[in-house]
Amino acid sequence: MNVEVLKKNTPQFIKDLDHPFAINSRFGIDTLDNPAETLCNPDSVERRSSAEIPRDLFKRIKVSNEWKLWSLIDLQLSEILDCPEALNTIEEFDVHIDLNETSLPPSSTLDLFVQLFIKTPQMKNLTWEGTILKYEGREELPPSPIEQHFILHNVQFPGVTTMILGPNLHFLVPMAPNLQSLSSSSDPGWGRWRRWDFPRPLGNPTLGLVKAASGASKLREFELVALWTSELTSEFHQGFPDLETIRLHGSLDGFGPDGYELGEILNGTLEDISHLKALTEISLPFVQDPHLGLEFPGCDYCSAVEARKNARFELTMSLAIIEVVTNIVVEKLPKLKRVCFQRYACTDVVSGERPTWAWTGKLREYVLEASPRFRGYNDKGILEEEDPNGPMLETWEIDQDWFPQEGGRRAQ
Repeated sequence: MNVEVLKKNTPQFIKDLDHPFAINSRFGIDTLDNPAETLCNPDSVERRSSAEIPRDLFKRIKVSNEWKLWSLIDLQLSEILDCPEALNTIEEFDVHIDLNETSLPPSSTLDLFVQLFIKTPQMKNLTWEGTILKYEGREELPPSPIEQHFILHNVQFPGVTTMILGPNLHFLVPMAPNLQSLSSSSDPGWGRWRRWDFPRPLGNPTLGLVKAASGASKLREFELVALWTSELTSEFHQGFPDLETIRLHGSLDGFGPDGYELGEILNGTLEDISHLKALTEISLPFVQDPHLGLEFPGCDYCSAVEARKNARFELTMSLAIIEVVTNIVVEKLPKLKRVCFQRYACTDVVSGERPTWAWTGKLREYVLEASPRFRGYNDKGILEEEDPNGPMLETWEIDQDWFPQEGGRRAQ
């Protein structure tokens, strides 16, 4: 073990651990004669004699360059490499690196990553996040220095079954031959240029991740934040032989060269997803689509009671949309066993039966419980009280329309 690392100061990567023991015993760790020797050497007398040091202390380790200094990454990686107990037990590795054209990682830092990955074949989960590479004034995105270095050194993640990746890190997917679960860390904002006519950025990280995922032969779960368009979903026509669960985050509103494609993208997305032969569960973003025949009301300068009724109406509409969309999804994907909406809940699908939700058959009761009658002071300090015997929505006619005794608009 490196003598320079095994000194009395507690290694930085141990200070950064989010394990309860490291957090609650921070002062005690710092008072040890040699924290690194005690915690990192599996054969140390102190470690063998202590019943308090948990075996999973180094199960999850995170490194980051939050201060944009590569020397800090080098320090953390070197400390981990000089900690046998960490190398032997790490299962989850989180990396957060911010990159731009003026702060690319030096080869010495990438060499440390390569050494770490070689010595931790048991690693199961890899999370790698960071900001998008920005290259001003260039017509195309240059190759990632991380990708080039890892390919040169034949980096592999044989034990990794779960990956969470940031933008433009899809090249890591083929390096994990046993990958079963893949997620994007967040929305890279690549769709905004289509929505708001921003200057088109370089590359397309969401498309890159979908393409990479299609080649992961053992993939079972795929989760991606994106602006879902035919460009992305058409990739589902090939690959994904064993994909059982897909979670679509973001928006299903497509924006093509001719402007809005409201309504079309839902059916198009489902048509493309129908090519996934092993799919049994789908999670959809919340859909607000005028082409479903549902419209949201406005509420300018509302009173507190009017605002409450408006919120109640929006909730009623949202739940109705979910029922409508669920019926469309089940019709398009008859092999599904489960349908979810991120903002609400999931429901199991039984073949031949109409899907039901917690509010099915009792929508009025459900909405009123979630948004009770208003009684209190408004923003002007005036007491307002909603009529406890009045309509739940704006008028009795609207109430009857949405909460009929049988049949009615919502069930159509």
